[in-house]
Amino acid sequence: MRNCLLFLLLFSMTGALHAQLIPEDQVPLLIRRTLARKHPDAQNLEWERAEPYYEAIFTLNKIHRAIKFDTQGRVAETEAGMPVSKIPAPIVRYMKTHYPSERIQAAETVTKADGTKSYEIRITGMEVVFDTVGKFLEEEKD
Repeated sequence: MRNCLLFLLLFSMTGALHAQLIPEDQVPLLIRRTLARKHPDAQNLEWERAEPYYEAIFTLNKIHRAIKFDTQGRVAETEAGMPVSKIPAPIVRYMKTHYPSERIQAAETVTKADGTKSYEIRITGMEVVFDTVGKFLEEEKD
């Protein structure tokens, strides 16, 4: 739970740099209905606008989640928070080797619309992205 709260705090702080919270009534009805169909039990729902997407940020089953929708209501990407203790060992080793003075602040799994999956590991000022076998892909600066 502590990791989830930390993730929510960090996500909301960094999200403000790239996107803007918007009232629900500024989200197209098609997108709101799509989210309601997919996740009727979503809690703590907030919406962001990060061109060209609308992003729903919410909690479901005590897990922080986010879904990016295109303007046609199609899911472009989903994110789900995960406990730092569940990060695969190859990623942990990479992080210790390449970022030895950093503490992992949060982690999430990301699934793109085409089914491609990855891990995003948050450290100070960036997210470090890995594929599903733990291969480094990129750094995303905040």
